[in-house]
Amino acid sequence: MFKAIFLTRTSGGGPNILGTSARALGWAHIAFKPLDPTTTVTFRIAPPSTHKVAIQMETPQDLTDDAFLQAFLTCALPAGAFNHRNHLRIAWIHLRRFPIDEAIDRTCSGIARYAAHLGAADRYHRTVTEALIRLMAHAGASDEALSFAQFLVRAPAFSGDCRALIAQHYSPELLSRPEARHTFLAPDRHPLPV
Repeated sequence: MFKAIFLTRTSGGGPNILGTSARALGWAHIAFKPLDPTTTVTFRIAPPSTHKVAIQMETPQDLTDDAFLQAFLTCALPAGAFNHRNHLRIAWIHLRRFPIDEAIDRTCSGIARYAAHLGAADRYHRTVTEALIRLMAHAGASDEALSFAQFLVRAPAFSGDCRALIAQHYSPELLSRPEARHTFLAPDRHPLPV
């Protein structure tokens, strides 16, 4: 778990925790201490236009693997954190904790669920996702001695645009087939490593 700091709207001005300006606006400050004292999470506070709470994590990469995975599984990461690097991190975490087939299933279903949660289900591509996870496994992502950052240094092809990696195994024609988005299709160029 991690520290949460947020503002809530109070009636009657609330206590003078944040100073005169915040009190005049009727905002109160509430903080929770982390359960793990080595974990630090930074939040950016955005006053909401209604009485709802607004919290946005600024640096999901600073979360521990457990906190990051939990935030991912509960769709609590901000939309901006739904990116290639964090997809790789989810796959890396799963590859270290589960056999490859289970890691693939957990990663693919989680990314598909998160994409749907963000209203971007059409951006999920099962074949590309599974192929990258298999390539990560072959490149040593399950090596317990490597942190995620160390894995990316060891396998830099994953850090940037992975289209070149995928293109070694898949033609654009196969990847553009509608079923490739929802079902894993075997490569039509070179087999994926086992």
